[in-house]
Amino acid sequence: MPAPPPSSWVRWDADAARLPARARRQARRAARSVLDGLEALARRGLSPVSALIGDSVPAVLAQYPAAAPVQGPDYLYYYHCHDARETPAGEHGHFHVFARRADGHHVHLAGVAVDAVGWPRRLFTTNRWVTDETLVPAAAVLADADRIAARAYPDPLTRWLLPQLALFRPQLAALLRRRDQRLRILRRGRSRQRLLEDRRIRVLSQCRIDLPAQIAALAATT
Repeated sequence: MPAPPPSSWVRWDADAARLPARARRQARRAARSVLDGLEALARRGLSPVSALIGDSVPAVLAQYPAAAPVQGPDYLYYYHCHDARETPAGEHGHFHVFARRADGHHVHLAGVAVDAVGWPRRLFTTNRWVTDETLVPAAAVLADADRIAARAYPDPLTRWLLPQLALFRPQLAALLRRRDQRLRILRRGRSRQRLLEDRRIRVLSQCRIDLPAQIAALAATT
């Protein structure tokens, strides 16, 4: 019998000592941006969640902001929630973050799950049908994520969200590799198109994240 696909869960300890020096410097800059964005939101009496949904109770699967995703020249993101029965304990909802390509297609970089006040708890990747993305290999996704995460953003919510792609880059790289590995194994005996549209397969890889632990690990290394 063929071996079952590996678990969607990727275990990761916040050990920044594994990073090369240049990657550590980039991660530290990202950490400063994430904290600065969070502080700027707090000064306005906002959290990353309330900045988009206000004081309302979010409708299941509705996208926030309601008018259109937050968009830049080559990125976009939105926030939404699932039914409480489908939501992992302690999570409120998640941000879907995309790179937008010149041909108009979009690539899903990561889902960032948060608690009710916007504290990041989990990163994940999804099957193609979930976000209607153009699915590309892990290396191409990481290249898009690196480019987008490296910029300075005036908007505090964007400044908090997008640099997390750099702060948690080791986890993101591991998630994307696991995503591609699971897709290769799950494809056995069926077409790629059928697999990517299989409604039974939603999350392909996921990893718990800890913002204070990640920043502490960065601070502890030289």
